[in-house]
Amino acid sequence: MGIAAGALYIPTFENCIATVRQNGYGDCTQTYGCVSGIFQSAWSTGAFIDPTMGAMSVDYIGFAWTSALIAALNGIFLIILSCYLLKTRKSRKLSITNKCDH
Repeated sequence: MGIAAGALYIPTFENCIATVRQNGYGDCTQTYGCVSGIFQSAWSTGAFIDPTMGAMSVDYIGFAWTSALIAALNGIFLIILSCYLLKTRKSRKLSITNKCDH
């Protein structure tokens, strides 16, 4: 679990830092601290809410329906993520094409 968390944490944190830089924030320790704090807050909130909601769901609708609900939510997330990636890929190709036209 620790290796998987590290594999997820590092690229996500680097992506957050890159996004902050693109929005005009400086490349300094203060920026890294703020991004790290926000990222850790979101990570910890998810680590608390997910098991709590999962346990409540199992109590109310049962394990089988909870599993089906989680699978459906993951499917919806996959569709949204695919649409987003296709849109950004398409816009990236257009921006590269436009840069070459000049």
